Formats: sequence, structure tokens, C-alpha cells
Amino acid sequence: MPCDDELPIHIHLAVLEIEAWFLEEVQHFARIDKNISMADVIAGGFDHTQIRASELSHPAETLSKIYQSVGKGYSKNKRQVQRTIEALDYEELYVNTCQKAASLKNFISSLEAGLF
Repeated sequence: MPCDDELPIHIHLAVLEIEAWFLEEVQHFARIDKNISMADVIAGGFDHTQIRASELSHPAETLSKIYQSVGKGYSKNKRQVQRTIEALDYEELYVNTCQKAASLKNFISSLEAGLF
């Protein structure tokens, strides 16, 4: 028997997007390695002042190039993804990054709708 206050169901597919979200949260680079500079980020193919990460054709490759600037890498294996997730600044994601990444904002909004 359906309730009148049932939550809407939303499906979000993060195709190429999740790494774009990681890229947009530029605070995390120093947590991956204190030697990653914004010059390294730009040299790796992402200038957050000029483009949005969602415009990149392969955000995961860009993330890997940036990490490789300090001898680290990024691939979609569990250990490396977990390392990046643990380095993210969730307040930064929630307050600022979602303003730059429409798909992240939509995802967060649907989570909020379910929680509040």
C-alpha cells in the first residue's frame, strides 16, 4: 500500500563524472601529496580557472597525470580510488565544488531530498 509521503527514486550514473568531481575539488591534491602544486595540476591538463572538469574527455587520465607528477598514479582500482576518496574535503565538495559541477549538484540535491 503506497504512502503519500514516499520518497522519489532517482538514478544517477557517474559516467566519466566521478573523476571530474575529484578534479574539481582541488584541495585534495595536497592531501594526496604535499608536493602537488597548482602548476602540476595545470601541466597535467586541468586548469580549474579556465575549464570545468566535466569538459575533459578522460578525467581519470587527467587525474592520473597530475598524481604522476609526484610519482603516484590513479587508476580505477579499489586502493587508488579509496585513497582519493579519503583525501577529499567533503565540506569543499558540498559548498563549492557542487557549484562548478552540475551533475554533482544534482546528485547532492537528490540526497538532500531523501534526507530532509
